[in-house]
This record gives sequence, C-alpha cells and structure tokens, in this order.
Amino acid sequence: MSNKLYHSLWDDTNKVVFEPDSLEPSSSSSVVVIGGGILGVSTAYHLSRMGISTTLLEKHEIGFGGSGRNGGQVIPGLKYDPNVLDTMYGEETTKLVGEAADFTFQLIQSLKLDCQAEQKGWVQSTCKTKHLDMLAKRTEQWSKRGVKAELLDASEMSKRLGTEYFCGGWQDPRGGTLHPLNYVKSLACAAQQSGAKIITQAEVVKWHKTSPNRLELADGTRLNADYVVLCCNAYTDELQPDLKRSIIPAHSFQVATSQLTQEQLTNVLPTKVASSDTRRIGNYFRLSPDNRLMIGGRGSFREPNTTADFSELHNEISKIFPQLDGITCTHHWYGRVAMTADHLPHIHKLTDTSLSAIGFNGRGVALTTRLGEALAQYISKNTTLPMSIVPIKPFILHKLHPAYASIAIKYYRIMDSLES
Repeated sequence: MSNKLYHSLWDDTNKVVFEPDSLEPSSSSSVVVIGGGILGVSTAYHLSRMGISTTLLEKHEIGFGGSGRNGGQVIPGLKYDPNVLDTMYGEETTKLVGEAADFTFQLIQSLKLDCQAEQKGWVQSTCKTKHLDMLAKRTEQWSKRGVKAELLDASEMSKRLGTEYFCGGWQDPRGGTLHPLNYVKSLACAAQQSGAKIITQAEVVKWHKTSPNRLELADGTRLNADYVVLCCNAYTDELQPDLKRSIIPAHSFQVATSQLTQEQLTNVLPTKVASSDTRRIGNYFRLSPDNRLMIGGRGSFREPNTTADFSELHNEISKIFPQLDGITCTHHWYGRVAMTADHLPHIHKLTDTSLSAIGFNGRGVALTTRLGEALAQYISKNTTLPMSIVPIKPFILHKLHPAYASIAIKYYRIMDSLES
C-alpha cells in the first residue's frame, strides 16, 4: 500500500486481531476460495460450517479491497425494483436479495461479531422532484412484500436526516450500518473457528484448470482443489483475464470529518440512518461509530494523489449539511467497485469445478454475505443458485475503460444537473 490514501477511517479504528493460518509447501483442499473480501470469507465460513475442507487464499490482507474500505452501509435488495427482479429471476430471488440485510445482521448477532452493527434503517433520498414517483412505486412494491417501508416527504426527510437538501425519499427498515473492516475480519475469525484455513499474502500466479484444480502461489507453494471459487470482484486480475474485462473497476472516494459535537449530532443524521441519493452520480453518507460524518461518491478513474482530489465531496458536505460548512475532513480514502453493464451481479461457471460471482455495483455488503451462503449450498448440495449462471461478456476495448467511463460519468453529471 504505497499510496497513503488507501488508509481509511476503518484502518484507524480497526480493533479485530486476525491471525492468518500457514500452508504446507504442497497440500490439498476440497474447496479453495480465492479472495479475502466479504464474499470469499462468507463462502469459506458457510462451507466450513457444512464440514467441507476449505482454504481461502488472499493476495494481500483480509478486507484489503472494497470489502474493508466501503461505506459500511448494509442495503437490502438490488438497484432494480422488486417487480422487475421478479420478471428477471423469479420471486424467490427477489425474496433472497430483499432479505440479505436481515440475514447479515442475524449472522452478526448469532456469531457475536464485533463490528459496531446497527440496523436503524436506510433512506434513499432524492433532490429531484422527477424521481418522487419512482420512489413512491418502489415503496409500494416493497410494502406489498411485507416490508414496513415508509414514503417520506421533504418535511420528514428534514427530521430524519437533519437537512433540507432533499425533496423526498423512502426508508427501508431492513438497512443499517457496520464497521466493514471489523466485520470481514471478525467473520474470517469465525470461519477459522469453523475449520477453514485462511492464508494471507498468498498470491495465486497460476491456475491449472484440471481435475483436480492445481494452484501455484508466488512463493512456490502448490495447492490442489476439487473446486475453486473466485471472489476477487473489482480486484480480479489476469488469473482470469476475460472476467477482469467483464467489469468496470470504478473508484469510490470517501471522506470522514472530525468528530461531531453533541450539539451537531442533534441536527446531523439525528436518527442515525444511512442514506444514498438517487442521482446517476450520487452520494452516500452516514455517521461513523465514533460520530463523524462520512460521505462517499464516484471518483475519477485515476488514483487520487492529494486530498484536493476529494474536493467534490468536501463541497457536497456544505451543500447537504450547511451547518457543517468549513468542518475539517480528517480521513480521505478510496477503493474499487465492480460495475457491470446491466448493473446486476453476475455468476459465472468457469469450468465444471469452478465458478465466480462478480459485479455488486455498490450493494455488496449485504448481498455478498448472503450470496456466500448460497454459493456454499450450491457447491456442497447442488442447490439452485439465486441468480442464473451467465456467460462472461468482456467489455469491448476494456483497456480504454478509464477514458470512456470518465466520459460517461461527465455525461451522467450533466444529465443530473438538467433534471429538476
């Protein structure tokens, strides 16, 4: 981590001690999971709970990527409305993704994971009157499925968020927040306690897709596996080059302010809900466990070098919460989000004895936790996956994605500015 802007608020407040396992120079495992983010760790945990010999290999440290750097918002569902998901996948899948946040909080509670989890709800906010009808339909559709969803007018938004910036929104009580780095590390500890081996600083440099799969690590270690699950998401590399080219690894920038005073806490997110807005290039924000305002959004496709690269987020704080104008931002960091062309996660069967799940489009905390259990069930019991297995479709001219994706972001910002 040569760039200091990798260092997040979560790094500074991490309190979970994780001790990786060691690996013999030549060994074998029923299942090898590649990638130590939430999806990989959840998959390893649930496989080991089923009594399956499981080894997880992580190139860096547990939670190195987006899983340990995200905003810690636990959001149920996908970006499409439930009626649309019913048509795409069927009602059972809609139910599964809708219950993903509850599943996550129940898992945290049952395992007593120390990750400052709070299920106080998630508010999808809008500053665009044109989006109010869409939010009303979304609220109605989830309400018909038993969710105690609430449609919020501008007055109620002001009460719950402490800002008059938004003209409306809706609240989903299933959502909430957690400390993502503490979460993924504590879940990794639980996976170890269930029998999984978790190896860090373990870069897979060669993968022979034979029977069994033969993996070679950078340090010369060799490992055989009956089954391999690739869980690298936005950090997928040349180990599976077509998969790498099937997503756009977008940067998500975040800042955290100095700790708010008790007076400020009475009128900045007083209900402690998490929130995201409906703009094409919108922001997400919440209070941290130590009472800082955190706000994030889509960043440039080049790596930031100074805090000046985060100026748009500084400006957003003043727009949304003018009472905090001039407040100091003590932390600046970023990570990658895997974006797909259809804004949906994809499950790919790489061979008869390997698969991958990728592309969570900013909704990964709850969904990857839930999907890890579903992948484990599929591998161990051949159950039906919640989403169809689809072929890998690489983006055309993927090497140029920083250029054309940057143009797309500028276009979406213009479209946002033109909407009332």
